[in-house]
Amino acid sequence: MGTLLLPFTHGIDGQAISCALSLAAQCEADLLLVPLVCPRRRRRSQEALRPEDIQQALDFLVYTQQRARRMGISTRQSQIHTRHPVQSIRAFAREMACEGILLFLRGGKGVLLETEEVKQLLENRHIPLYVANLAETRFRLSAWWPTWLGGRRAKTEW
Repeated sequence: MGTLLLPFTHGIDGQAISCALSLAAQCEADLLLVPLVCPRRRRRSQEALRPEDIQQALDFLVYTQQRARRMGISTRQSQIHTRHPVQSIRAFAREMACEGILLFLRGGKGVLLETEEVKQLLENRHIPLYVANLAETRFRLSAWWPTWLGGRRAKTEW
């Protein structure tokens, strides 16, 4: 294939990254990792980059590259500082001649990107989009506890 773009603005998610790596492997494509660091509004007109956002972008790159290296998947990276992440994703995908952009949802909410960013990318489809709806992975004690307790009782009664 060619190159698939994996954009990131927040929330490192192992399941989404695994899915992106698997798709890149199946398509024999390079994965272009693009964390976008966006300034946040603090007060009236002041915008600032938060150190936590920069660190999370770096953590995303390191985590994804380590997983890709173990799977034998080629990656490239480019970090972008922008006020307009959606426009930057589209422009960068065109500039780098990407075969498509990878988007992830879980429970109707954006994963790796804000929900609003995913919606805006879905509105304009000049570049192919690969959208994956990830399964809910929340651990619920109320669902687990009765099955565990029932198993313990069965073992101790005989």
